[in-house]
Amino acid sequence: MKARLLACAALLCALRPAWTADLRFEFAGKDAVPCHARYSDATGHGFVDSTVALPPRPVHTAGIRTGGAGCEITESAVDPNAGTDHYNNHGMAFRIKAPPGAYAVQVRTTSDAADTIVSISGMQTSRLLAPVFWDAASLLPNRTRMQAQGREWEYRYVNGRGVIDIEIEPKRAGTPVGIAAITLTPLAPQPRAAGELPTLFTLGDSTVKSYTFDEAPMSGWGQVFDRLFDPARVRVLNYSMGGRSFRNAYAEGRLNDLLLAGRIGDVVMIQFGHNDESTDETKRYGRGATEAMYAEMIRAVYVPAIRARGMVPVFVTPMSRVNGAQPAGEPYTNSFTKRRFPELMKQLGAELGVPVVDLNARSVEYYNAAGREAVTAMVMSIEAGETPGKTNDGSYANGHPANKIDGTHFKEALAKQYARLVATELARLAAQGDKVAAGIIAQLKPAVRNALAANDWSPLQPEIAADIVRGDGAYYRNQIEKLLQLGVLRKDVDGNFRPMSR
Repeated sequence: MKARLLACAALLCALRPAWTADLRFEFAGKDAVPCHARYSDATGHGFVDSTVALPPRPVHTAGIRTGGAGCEITESAVDPNAGTDHYNNHGMAFRIKAPPGAYAVQVRTTSDAADTIVSISGMQTSRLLAPVFWDAASLLPNRTRMQAQGREWEYRYVNGRGVIDIEIEPKRAGTPVGIAAITLTPLAPQPRAAGELPTLFTLGDSTVKSYTFDEAPMSGWGQVFDRLFDPARVRVLNYSMGGRSFRNAYAEGRLNDLLLAGRIGDVVMIQFGHNDESTDETKRYGRGATEAMYAEMIRAVYVPAIRARGMVPVFVTPMSRVNGAQPAGEPYTNSFTKRRFPELMKQLGAELGVPVVDLNARSVEYYNAAGREAVTAMVMSIEAGETPGKTNDGSYANGHPANKIDGTHFKEALAKQYARLVATELARLAAQGDKVAAGIIAQLKPAVRNALAANDWSPLQPEIAADIVRGDGAYYRNQIEKLLQLGVLRKDVDGNFRPMSR
């Protein structure tokens, strides 16, 4: 017990902010920061020509002038694309050297909020001001919203980089905007209260998301992953949502709110890569990323921010997309052939000491073992009349509204298999001595640990009949599994459903 207390004390000391007093900058008065000050590592603060955002956003320094209340700038024109994900009204950005960690950021502007946009290190202010939920069921509200009233702006921000940019941008041409004061107050990581359960967070895209009933039969592996865990040992919270990538999950504040909700020792399992393939990487708030951008988001933003909060990152490589028109007899191969994000994530895991669950490799192995008929049945191949559910493309009532077999998204039958593969990978890592993976495995239900040890999941998944796993009998696998799970139908004494005889 004494050793454990000493270890905990050492951890808290290691996580203590490098400086604990407020860091304050005034831009008017006796000790004001000069409006011509440019950032340097030596001074640790100053105005910059481009922000730390990805891609970097050009801002202006030449037009900054000293006003009565602080440093101001007036732009002669604003971007006609304002209101989209790709605009730039320029303005100014003041950079402050600040080690990774959480900060209460207070900004006082020289201009009213009606005329001004204040952003922090490339985040999307319009998303931070609005009341939003991180999940489809509206159970996880954003509890870290930006506050703006008059000329006062406040936000609690978890920094992963060694600097923080305070960006001041005009909403209208010809209207001066500016900065009067900035205060950064370090916020210490939060230890878990006595008796409080640890939390395992999952963070990803639509393939990890928890769906609502009206979106059925689409499912994500994060939707079923919590069923594997002992609720007396851990809470499992899914912060995943469709359309998300490393870039926009950061920009909208999803990562930030998760980190401020977490406690020291909590685990964050991250899977991004599908939307990162989007070719909008030049857009200010786009989803896509080059391989270099993907690596920088991991190395410079996510991992240091997670660790600064005393939390533990785990990478999950994104599963391969399924080719909906897979030719008969041809093996499935990894879909990530242009931007090799899964391989990059594995390389970064080794570099940064982050455990990597290789769902990408395991998914391709599973597709080839299950076969074309079963895999096609478990992805979003929808018949007319199969479901009244909906997607972003419209209703499924007459089949898939895009008239295709959607091999990126999938039904619960495949979501359960992905969850099984993730758990199996964690068990493999634990057996190799990975302490983080071993800690997660210890939080599983005893029956799940038994299934992993025996390599036999049939006691956990009795709804999977032996003759619906592959071949023609798998055509209605998802529906059959659900009916067996609900007890509407039964298997025979041999464990078969015999779909071809019904």
